Amino acid sequence: MAMRARIAAGLAVAVLGGCMRGPNPLPPPAVAPSGEFAKRIDAYLTLRRRVAATLPPRKETDDAARLVERRKRLAAGIRAARPDAPQGAIFTRDVEADFRQVVQEDIRARAPDDRAGVRKEVPRLSFAVNDEYPETKPLATVPPKLLAKLPRLPEELQYRFFDRHLILLDVDANLIVDYIPDALPAAPA
Repeated sequence: MAMRARIAAGLAVAVLGGCMRGPNPLPPPAVAPSGEFAKRIDAYLTLRRRVAATLPPRKETDDAARLVERRKRLAAGIRAARPDAPQGAIFTRDVEADFRQVVQEDIRARAPDDRAGVRKEVPRLSFAVNDEYPETKPLATVPPKLLAKLPRLPEELQYRFFDRHLILLDVDANLIVDYIPDALPAAPA
C-alpha cells in the first residue's frame, strides 16, 4: 500500500510540475525578422508617436464621433509626415520575397476549403500606401498559423489581406502603411 501511495504522489508531482511550467512558447517565425525590417518598423513607430503627440490626449469616451475624429486626425498627420511613402518603404525587396514565399507555401499547403476561406472576406478594391482601410469592408484576418510564421509586430500594427496583397495596417489610424503585392497565390480558375 505504501508503494502505491508513493507512486501516486510521484505521478501527482510530475503532472503538476508539467502544468506549472506554463504554455509552450510560440515557434520562431519562418521569416526571420531582418534588422532592416525592424529598423523600418521602428522608424515608422517613431514618426507615428511624434504625430500622436501633437493630438489632444486620448480620453475615455463613449462618443463614437470623437473616436473617429481622433483616428482621422492621426491618419492625416501620418500622411502629412510621409506624403510620398512608396510601396516597399517597409517591406523592402528582400523582405517582400521572404514574406511572399512563406505566405504562398502556407496557402498552397492548406485544404481547398481553407484556401477559399482565407480569400472569403478579402476586399477587392484598388488602394495605395497611406490610404485608409475602407470602413465598409471587413478586416480580412491572416490565419493564426500563418501569422505565427511572420515576424511579430508591435500592437499598433497588424498584417491583413487586401485582395491578393498582404498589407501592414496601422490599427489606430486605420491606415495602410505598406503592402506586398500579390502575396496570395492566384485563386484557381
